[in-house]
Amino acid sequence: MRFRLIRGDFIQLNQLLKAAGVDDDYIRIRHLIRDGKVSVNNETILRVEHEVRIGDVVRCLKHHIIVTDKDELSRDYVPQQNIRHGKLNQWKYKPLQDEKTLNRRLRDVSTKFHKKMLVSNLKVAFAESCTGGMIQSYLTAYPGASAYFNGGVVVYSNQSKEIILGVKSRTLLKYGAVSSETALEMAEGVRKKFHSDLAGAVTGVAGPEGGTPEKPVGTVFIAVDDRGETRFRELHINGKRDVVRKETVIAILNFMLEKLK
Repeated sequence: MRFRLIRGDFIQLNQLLKAAGVDDDYIRIRHLIRDGKVSVNNETILRVEHEVRIGDVVRCLKHHIIVTDKDELSRDYVPQQNIRHGKLNQWKYKPLQDEKTLNRRLRDVSTKFHKKMLVSNLKVAFAESCTGGMIQSYLTAYPGASAYFNGGVVVYSNQSKEIILGVKSRTLLKYGAVSSETALEMAEGVRKKFHSDLAGAVTGVAGPEGGTPEKPVGTVFIAVDDRGETRFRELHINGKRDVVRKETVIAILNFMLEKLK
């Protein structure tokens, strides 16, 4: 297939593979790359954030993707299913949502969570790292939130995660602050600290700096502690810092709503 870029633009390898339909899950795409199953111009690439540009040929499993200058095809060309168009993160068949849509989704899920909690007879607490208090800010904007919201903390540094929430130093050293292990311990710690039934925790790389090949910008771990039962999810979010933070808030509230059905 052909993937059309505007000249001068680039797209990250993991984003290209998703846009081209290789897989719709960034975690599986990352494993494909790290397992050496993706090549660019016949060279095996192991870095998720590798920049793909016009003229590159990408191969992954049965997929053969040629990155083309958009102007190489005639103006009257009718796009087909096997052609993708656009700039970074702006391909024709998967456009970025606008800010208004994102904010509406955030309001919708926070309103739903607020209403569910009001009739649940449960108490909730939150531990936030990359969202910097955004979860708590949205919920406490609703009148009556004190009926279920016990409290929360913003813990950016490793030291604050240890001292305030009791995250083990060996967990941080072995797995890092951005990890499922740390998120789970954050959730457990904040639930106990605020004597709550439910607790949510988020930790991640919101960007624009701070990403690594192992954990690129947009990597976020969310965790929930439901009366001692813990679970987590790994997210890979595309977009600028504000988008990553808002999508994380949406994800953790939806994650917790699964327990409130």
